[in-house]
Amino acid sequence: GLRYDTLKQVATSYTVSNVATTFEPPNVLTPRLGLVFRPWRTVTFYGTYGEAFRPDTSGRPIFGSTEKLAPETGILKEVGAKTDFFDSRVSVNVALYAIYKENIVSSDPVHTGFIVQDGQQRSKGYEVSFNLDPTRNLTLFGGYNHVNAKVTIDPQRTSTLGVLLPNTPRNSYQLWAKYSVRDGRLKGLGFGLGVQYVDERKGRTNTTNIIPEYTVYNAQANYAWRAYRFNVYVANLFDK
Repeated sequence: GLRYDTLKQVATSYTVSNVATTFEPPNVLTPRLGLVFRPWRTVTFYGTYGEAFRPDTSGRPIFGSTEKLAPETGILKEVGAKTDFFDSRVSVNVALYAIYKENIVSSDPVHTGFIVQDGQQRSKGYEVSFNLDPTRNLTLFGGYNHVNAKVTIDPQRTSTLGVLLPNTPRNSYQLWAKYSVRDGRLKGLGFGLGVQYVDERKGRTNTTNIIPEYTVYNAQANYAWRAYRFNVYVANLFDK
């Protein structure tokens, strides 16, 4: 696939003689590529590559310059496998990915109120998810994600080099168990209990603030009657 981006922005200043300025960055064509290979009926491998392009229209100023900000660009690379066994009673998905972003905007460390744009960020990691039906009534599903997301280039603020990205936990997982009554007078009734863990996260890139890890439990009950389905969901069951 191909994506074509074109942009025209007209901005009028009512404090400078109502002068209108036009901003038209170069048009850009970005590719998206994917490949799927299924050597066996129950196993599928895939790979994908994509590029991102997002022009800046905020008009934020760089000290001593009237130039517009360059567009933020990115690259995604991902490979993985999807499996499905025993008539879909067991399925496992695995993915490895890397995301690169350039022309990152950050605050100017020298001139208050201005910005600089020359950073690069990189996120690499993997994730595993599964779905398991050990019995006709019971379903288990969940997943685990590990990501190493950090600043790889920031010439204006060398102190942030190698620093983890804000609000991005290294590790997180969730696990759910759901039970459904399929026979008898309570047919259509179901219950579920889940646990979710999020690792500690960094606050803003240029601070030492750390958001602590947490584990919360969630619960739900549902009832299916004819063409209707009723559901009650409680997030953070123990109010942590």
